[in-house]
Amino acid sequence: MVNGRESVKESLRATDQSIAKISLLGKGLSEAGHLAANTIRTFADKPEVDYSQKSQKHSVTDTILKPFKAYKKLLTSTHLFLDASIDKLDNLSADVKLEQEKREADVKKDETADRSNSLPAHMSMVAEDQPYQYNADIFEARSSEMTRLSERMNPEGAMKEPSTKKENKSR
Repeated sequence: MVNGRESVKESLRATDQSIAKISLLGKGLSEAGHLAANTIRTFADKPEVDYSQKSQKHSVTDTILKPFKAYKKLLTSTHLFLDASIDKLDNLSADVKLEQEKREADVKKDETADRSNSLPAHMSMVAEDQPYQYNADIFEARSSEMTRLSERMNPEGAMKEPSTKKENKSR
């Protein structure tokens, strides 16, 4: 989004420069046309006309500038939209960070409160909360896993002896 905003800014600058150049060109061409017309009037022994007081109904320059001005308006609204979107995303990420820090602080408070309530202060650094069970939970998990595996391989619950090749040949 930030790169898009920068490219929109650059396009806005380029459009402003184009509008300024076209306006100057139109003004220069208009002045040149007026000067040429007055020069011809002078050779014809006619009085010069003050074109600054005359207004043109349809200026060619204004017609040429209309699409550029519409494009500038589009770029301006796009730039404002991107700025607002980036601000909203920044605010959202800041809110998420604050919420995460708040949760971490609450978890730390809960952990310290649990430890301080369960053990005396001098034992909290040395002793554990629960008595040591010599990894009994691992042995229980392994034995239950082995039981499930044997039931899966032998659904009837009875252990079948594997038949040997000699017995298969004799039958």
